[in-house]
Amino acid sequence: IECKGAVKNDPHALEEICGTIMAETREGLGRFAVPMLLRGNFPSDPAEALQMSKESIRWEPLEIGLNCLQQGLLNQIRDLINDAIEKKRTTSE
Repeated sequence: IECKGAVKNDPHALEEICGTIMAETREGLGRFAVPMLLRGNFPSDPAEALQMSKESIRWEPLEIGLNCLQQGLLNQIRDLINDAIEKKRTTSE
């Protein structure tokens, strides 16, 4: 899990950070590990931030807004992480 709070709306910086997270995760833990990025600049509305996290499951790393952790959404985040793990274990045909 990597935590980056300084990246605002710079897609290039975020792309570089995501690439680094994925490379470090695969090198250290293998291809079935789930790279995650905790972001401080998600929408302030917890429901919207949770929805963005759910959408990020389609690509890597899984992005989770820090405000989701502060708003009592831990059960939903746990389920989201479990879904990401299951997605890694499932092989597409």
